[in-house]
Amino acid sequence: GIADAVGDDDFGRALSAAEEAERLARAAKDERSEARALYHVGKAKAYLGRAEEAVAPLSRALGLFKAHDDPEGVADVTNALGIAEYRRGRFAEAADQFLAALAMWEKRGDVKNQATVLSNIGSVRCQQGNLREGGDFFERSLEMQRKLGNVEGEALALNNLGIVRQHMADYAGAIDAFLGALA
Repeated sequence: GIADAVGDDDFGRALSAAEEAERLARAAKDERSEARALYHVGKAKAYLGRAEEAVAPLSRALGLFKAHDDPEGVADVTNALGIAEYRRGRFAEAADQFLAALAMWEKRGDVKNQATVLSNIGSVRCQQGNLREGGDFFERSLEMQRKLGNVEGEALALNNLGIVRQHMADYAGAIDAFLGALA
């Protein structure tokens, strides 16, 4: 719970809280709580530039979530594994993880997480040199973020579109996207 509450605001604090939660969950032999804590440990490590260290706790969390038939946990960890692979520069592996997470969230009807992972896939495609496809994923994310009323997600998608358009020499489109993100 503490790692969830701290979340994306402070990954250092989230890591500390998640490591303590993991220790407590193991002591209590609560595998579901251990899986959730390991997910937060791995996610925080990936975002803190320790992606190599993120893989082991995420893999363990994935196994526990699968053993307890927790599709939400499996999807969360799959996406986090994609983030770790992306940060390791392993873009094909990241794409595989993100596409798998997208399929899981589509099956569950989780539009918020679909919008987020679409942006992740867009970033991977851009890193792989496919700007047009990356832009298409950012457009899909933008559409979902707008439907959700998620202003922060909309701004991120517009900023990413601006970068893509700039690299594709669509300067007017880039300016429009950047101004939209700024607004």
